[in-house]
Amino acid sequence: TSAATGNQAVTVVADRLNNPRGLELDGDALYVAEAGRGGPTCLPPPDEVCIGFTSTVTKVDDGRQRRVVTGMVSVAGPDGTFATGADDVSVADRGGGLFTIITGGPCELPPGVPPEAVRQLGKLLRARGGAKPVVADITAFECANDPDGAGPESNPYSVHALSNRHQVVADAAGNSILRVRDGRVSLLAVIPDSPNGTDQVPTSVTRGPDGAFYVGTLAEGAGNGAANVWRIVPGQAPEVFVDGLTAVVDLAFGPDGSLYVCEFSTDIATFSPLGAIVRIRPNGRRTVLGEGSLFFPGGVAVSRRGRVFVSNWSILPAGGGPDPFPPDARGQVVRLRT
Repeated sequence: TSAATGNQAVTVVADRLNNPRGLELDGDALYVAEAGRGGPTCLPPPDEVCIGFTSTVTKVDDGRQRRVVTGMVSVAGPDGTFATGADDVSVADRGGGLFTIITGGPCELPPGVPPEAVRQLGKLLRARGGAKPVVADITAFECANDPDGAGPESNPYSVHALSNRHQVVADAAGNSILRVRDGRVSLLAVIPDSPNGTDQVPTSVTRGPDGAFYVGTLAEGAGNGAANVWRIVPGQAPEVFVDGLTAVVDLAFGPDGSLYVCEFSTDIATFSPLGAIVRIRPNGRRTVLGEGSLFFPGGVAVSRRGRVFVSNWSILPAGGGPDPFPPDARGQVVRLRT
């Protein structure tokens, strides 16, 4: 157990990861989306970000950690922190295909972006051997349709693959949940604004035991306690399923039907690094897990035996970050001792 995790309440199962985000369990194999650490192509102001192809998917199985998908676009600060790239990973419920979602950007990218980065940004990809073919262009749909009417802005952040031909994507900046069938994108739902008029920002989507889709929101513009989990039934308006949360970035259901909610920060108003997992049992009872041991967590997955895995320090590369980050803080995946 690394000192970077704070105490003995967690066990490190994957170490020295680059900005680890969404998690997926396929049997006993754990997949980790790593947003990467940027790269050598640095754009001038006002962008001031560096682009490379360091984003990957790591597989953890039988104590072995290896990168099984490589060469995906990564955009980060010069120090490799706060990267965007492959921010989620999903194994298809039927068919077993491996899908990743690549964070997008403006409808018109600035000059100097490498052609391969342009090919990947804002896209849903499927890993096939060493290839990463584009399944769907999520950002292009937002730029052409602007479903929430607030102006085109795209940041696809989460994917749940129902099958090799059918996926559901959350576009955080577009405030939309999108259906992808055989590569064709259509609107499933628009997430309403917060009561103060700011965007809810859907960051995560999964399917529940009842067949409905569940969406978690960041809602940083509305402050602490303003994030929700929404329940979406196709053809019906989204409904709030759980409220009173803060900065939700991922969701997972456990074997008993409990919903596990990953809070990136428990005090988004001060951007505190302290995060948590909130377990919501089917009867509505809440339990907070990982307090004092999770720092900017970015993803959660729960095994068939109820083991809870969390990506920790999700905004740091494998080598850690500059001050004021602790010297041993770096991207990891931990298992909570519940």
